[in-house]
Amino acid sequence: MAEAEWQGRVDRLDEVTLVQARIMDRLERKYDDAIQRHDEAIQRHDEEFSRLQGALEKLVSSGQKTNEAVDKLLEGSLNTKAAVDALIETVDKFIRGKDSNGRKK
Repeated sequence: MAEAEWQGRVDRLDEVTLVQARIMDRLERKYDDAIQRHDEAIQRHDEEFSRLQGALEKLVSSGQKTNEAVDKLLEGSLNTKAAVDALIETVDKFIRGKDSNGRKK
């Protein structure tokens, strides 16, 4: 009977070992799947980051061009204001009867 009992224990141990091997196989597949999904998520993140970085660079470039255009517009406006001020002063002097040298006509 001792041998039959021993053989029963060995058989049971073999069954447990097979169950553990199946469990380990499923866990390894789940782990591999999780790693693959993680790698795909990282790739999508990298692609989205690259796309957003490109868009940000374009936005910054557009902002710089806008600032340059505003600076030129301001410079032109200041030149126009100076010219209008000089014209007003000339017209005002003419109306008061003074020539461009400040003498009365």
